[in-house]
Amino acid sequence: MSLHDRLLSAAELGVRLEIVNGLAIWEAQPVYRHQRHVERIARGIEPVDGTQGCGCVHALAVYIEFPNGLKRPDISIFCREPAESEQDRPLRLIPEAVIEVVSPGFEAKDLEVGPPF
Repeated sequence: MSLHDRLLSAAELGVRLEIVNGLAIWEAQPVYRHQRHVERIARGIEPVDGTQGCGCVHALAVYIEFPNGLKRPDISIFCREPAESEQDRPLRLIPEAVIEVVSPGFEAKDLEVGPPF
């Protein structure tokens, strides 16, 4: 089973998978309060005048292949839309910024185990 197939299988079971420094981290899907904050923050993302062409494209909870693992940030901000050929697998396009909403009980995963940004 390929990594892509495993990710899809995990999502169908309501589980999120991240791989950081070779360590597989599984967690349940976020709760309502968490998602409400993610959506509120995402609605406020817009290009800033003078960004020198950065389109401020954002994606919610998409898999990204970072140099030290596979992470699914709550919000990833890119300066360009990923190409069509990049959109059906974990992205290799590294975001300009990520936003993690840290929920009670998941502090260690997001702040200690996750890749350093």
